[in-house]
Amino acid sequence: MATIYLPARMRSFAGSKAKVEVSGSTIRELIESLLAIYPKIEGQLLDNSQSVSKHTKVFINGTDISQLQYEDSTVDKNDSVHIVQTMTVQ
Repeated sequence: MATIYLPARMRSFAGSKAKVEVSGSTIRELIESLLAIYPKIEGQLLDNSQSVSKHTKVFINGTDISQLQYEDSTVDKNDSVHIVQTMTVQ
């Protein structure tokens, strides 16, 4: 299982956990597994089209998925996936 590290703002929707182990072979599958366990994270993580929000960055072992294949990026069971939410000024 890959380890997903959650940003502080999402932890309250995941029982205050900073990291969660979920199964899947792509980022999309990991997100589906994560949301199956913690469905309230969806509004923080995904946009209306069910893609990773433009205010959220996802990294596999330090590499931004935008440099790979976005949600179709492959993930190994020993990989670390970090979710980072950007700061927005309104």
